[in-house]
Amino acid sequence: MTEVSSRDREMILTPNEWPMIYLPLKRKTDGGWSDVALLRSASTDPEAIRIVEENMTLHGPLGEITTHTYQNVDALLADGWVVD
Repeated sequence: MTEVSSRDREMILTPNEWPMIYLPLKRKTDGGWSDVALLRSASTDPEAIRIVEENMTLHGPLGEITTHTYQNVDALLADGWVVD
């Protein structure tokens, strides 16, 4: 696990330290732009299901919202999402 993914994993697993009720995420795309999303499922359990809403920001939607469900925090990180 890289230093960045270790930091992101720790942040995802400490929802009481999130700046808001949701945690903003981003991931790089092939075109160089970043996808944005909100992590809407807070849990300190690394095996808990995580729900991510792509194209959603703290300020509202950026187009069509796509919901992704991950079986655990490691699956979310493996898909390229990091804390924004």
